Order: sequence, then structure tokens, then C-alpha cells
Amino acid sequence: MRRYKVHWGAFGTFMTVILGSTMVKFYYAQNLLPWYAIGLFIGFFGNLAVRVAGTIAGGRVGEGLLEISAYSGTAHAAEGDNTSEERVGTTDAPADEGPRLAPPLP
Repeated sequence: MRRYKVHWGAFGTFMTVILGSTMVKFYYAQNLLPWYAIGLFIGFFGNLAVRVAGTIAGGRVGEGLLEISAYSGTAHAAEGDNTSEERVGTTDAPADEGPRLAPPLP
């Protein structure tokens, strides 16, 4: 049984909500919220335009964009990539042995 395992996805989501709400409150107080919305609009459609142009261009540009958008952290586990299951500090050992940790630094 794994105890005291940190759920980094939940923590990251929580911090994103805190940061986002703080930014929106700040921009609203400074009367900058419309500029923030315009920047989001331009950024979203700029990203969309780059992806469409790269896909239309084909070749290595299009392939790279499609590979980036289709990336999955567990898709390359068979190739020996460092996935979350292989990181130091995690274990499938019985609960009485405890986690296998990295050796101490000299």
C-alpha cells in the first residue's frame, strides 16, 4: 500500500485556480481585464493558425506539430522512457519494506 503519495495533478490544478483567480482580480482592479481577454483571444487563434499552417505545409513541420499534440506520457513506457512508474522513490515492493529511495549524496 502506498502512503503519503502526493497527487501532483490535484496540487497543480489547485495552484492554477489560485493563480488564475488572483490574476483576474488584479486585472479587474487595474481596469486591464479587456486587454487580458484580447491577449487570450489572439494567443488562442495564433496557436490555431500555426498548427493549421504546419499541418498544411506537411513534411517535418507538420509531423512535429502532430506528434506534440498527440503526446501521451505513458505511450513510450515500453521504449524505456522515464515514466512516473519508473521514477526513483516509487515502488511496487510490499508495504513492510518501504519505498526504495535514491542513495544519499556524498
